Amino acid sequence: MSEYIEPMFAVPIFHLYAEDWDRKKESLLDISRKQKFRKDVGEYVKSDFRAPKADWSVIEPLIEDELRKFKDQVNIDLKVDAFWFERAGKGDQHLLHNHGAQGFSAVMYIEYDPKEHTPTQFVSPFDNIIGWVDIYSPRDIRSGSVIFFPSFVHHYTLPCDSDKERLILSWNMK
Repeated sequence: MSEYIEPMFAVPIFHLYAEDWDRKKESLLDISRKQKFRKDVGEYVKSDFRAPKADWSVIEPLIEDELRKFKDQVNIDLKVDAFWFERAGKGDQHLLHNHGAQGFSAVMYIEYDPKEHTPTQFVSPFDNIIGWVDIYSPRDIRSGSVIFFPSFVHHYTLPCDSDKERLILSWNMK
């Protein structure tokens, strides 16, 4: 019998940079300007999550390249079943949450300055070997970055310290 060490479990995250980003960004900004953002009770960030939204058929063509790349990686036919924009101003944050027990979720960073903003923070679904909880902060996030992750992974954002607003588009897939 050979000796070995290997991870028993892994939680995947897929990070890519959107193709043709300047064009897509302008279109997404135009769409987001028409949305009704609000802070719901118990929320500390503005979103259109519970408000009437743009038709998905307007947004989907703008992210179809990124969706295709992700689906090719996981080799699963997933359908988007929810989407929303989220805007964070100075002092805003999104508290610890997840997006359910099944599927994948995504964050597309639209207005994001790596010198001014921090990315989504992910909490390991299990303690590390010395009993601590690990936090994962994705590297190299910039405007145009898209992160795909299992929906069950708890995550949050740190309070926005910048006078520049951070804008993201998120969606869930099953």
